[in-house]
Amino acid sequence: MTDSSEPRERTCRQFRRAVLALPDPRFVPSRLRQHSQQCADCRVWAEQAAELESALSQLRVPPSSGGKARLLAQLGPASGAIPSSFCRSPAPESQKAPRQGHGKLRSWLMTAGALAAALVLAVLYYAGSGSRPQREVASSEAPYPFLQQLVAHDVALARANTPGQRLQALSALADTVAQETQALARIASPEELRELVRWYDKVVERGLIQQAEEWAAQMQTERERQQLLEMAGRLAATAQATENLLDTVPPHAQLVLRQLAQTAREGEHKIKRLSGT
Repeated sequence: MTDSSEPRERTCRQFRRAVLALPDPRFVPSRLRQHSQQCADCRVWAEQAAELESALSQLRVPPSSGGKARLLAQLGPASGAIPSSFCRSPAPESQKAPRQGHGKLRSWLMTAGALAAALVLAVLYYAGSGSRPQREVASSEAPYPFLQQLVAHDVALARANTPGQRLQALSALADTVAQETQALARIASPEELRELVRWYDKVVERGLIQQAEEWAAQMQTERERQQLLEMAGRLAATAQATENLLDTVPPHAQLVLRQLAQTAREGEHKIKRLSGT
């Protein structure tokens, strides 16, 4: 049973490496499509890779610091002035443009959320798949920090060949999502913040904890145990930093940030237990 499955798994890994090496995974040559037509798992994987590529090509991400106001300014009056609903004394007549911009930001968050979720799911597919070459990005504008970081995590996960490497990549992804949530806590709506925290929950529970369990199962040295404790320490730092923000954000953000801090604390305790601490 095990012997017969090994050639198939090897073929699937070769297929996925080849697709990841393509300039655009949405356009798979016929020689590769033959395998995906016969393998349901790889067909689903290839479809998700194509969806991720489409999301990356369409995504316009605002910078974290003051990003929402600047994005809404671009979507509002041609003058480029920031809508007055983001000033300390909002004017009633200026509310129509911010509402339109708010919908655009919501759309961006949903797209970026799909990207973050895809990175978590990618861990299962990248396991043992070898390295993924980092594609050159040609653009007249520098990428926004959050998008740039998500793409970097995508590449790191693609290059990760061991549970330890995937653990490091997922820990960095969790840090990025948490920091983005903290940065937007004062300006984002309750729905937007809840969406960010849902991404964080998925990264920690479905990604980081599962990889930590795999790592602990094969852990043999004290150094490996310390690596788990380092991951737990990063989660603890996230929880502490989030809790420190509670008195500085609006009431609706406090509830959501508490949820993020709780997820980080629970993740910290689970990983510590896995390390034997």
